[in-house]
Formats: sequence, C-alpha cells, structure tokens
Amino acid sequence: MEYLADQVIKSGDVVVDVGAGAGFPTLRMATMAGPAGNVVGIELSEAMIEAARHHCQAANLSFQCADISQEMPLPDGFADVVTGFMVLHNLRRTEMRRTLIEVERILNPSGRAVFLTMHPDAFESRWDLQFLAYDL
Repeated sequence: MEYLADQVIKSGDVVVDVGAGAGFPTLRMATMAGPAGNVVGIELSEAMIEAARHHCQAANLSFQCADISQEMPLPDGFADVVTGFMVLHNLRRTEMRRTLIEVERILNPSGRAVFLTMHPDAFESRWDLQFLAYDL
C-alpha cells in the first residue's frame, strides 16, 4: 500500500481494484485518490461485495460484481490505475490471459497496472508466509 501511495496513485486518479474481496485495501486506495478521484472495486463474490459495501464506504468508492476474466462493465480507457492483490494466482492460464487483456482495455494509454501475487514457489518451499485477517 505504501508503494501505491508513494509511487502510483495520485489525487484525482481513477482506480480499478480487480478481485477487491471485502474491500479494505480498496477503501485505502479511495483515500489515496482523494475526493477528485474515483475507485471501483470489482469482485466475483456477491457476499464479498455485500461486505465491502457495508464496511467500506467513501464518496468516491463503489463496488461492482463481475468476473474479471470476462468483459468488465467499464468503458475502454476508463482507469488511470488497475490493481489486483492476491487474485492472479487463483486464475487458470486462459482466465489470466483474458483478465490481462481486459486490464489493458480499461486502462487509459498512460495508465499503470500493479499486481501483488504469490510466487509459484511459495507453496512448495518453507517460506514464512503471513496473511492479514479482517473481522467482518
């Protein structure tokens, strides 16, 4: 999040968070984009969308239910930034390819995409993995 705040998301940016889950990082990005910005969280799970809408509220933040590996309900060139945290490693290769094509479509020509995902070796080695937990 610090990297996004310092290097990527600017005040007034339009940000799309794919695989937004319960929306806690998405809410933090809404703060980074500021009142002139717009942040949209895209999530497949209706239960997660419901939780996000309940717990993560800001005037410049919205959530939409959609499959990120299909055409997203956003226009071409919509976003300055597309983010995705811990979602790509859950996709099959064909789904990932379609997702990245969609990300390219919704990004404006000077936009940036930033993804955080698991390294393939993470599950086959003795890494000390720590995950955040949220009370909903």
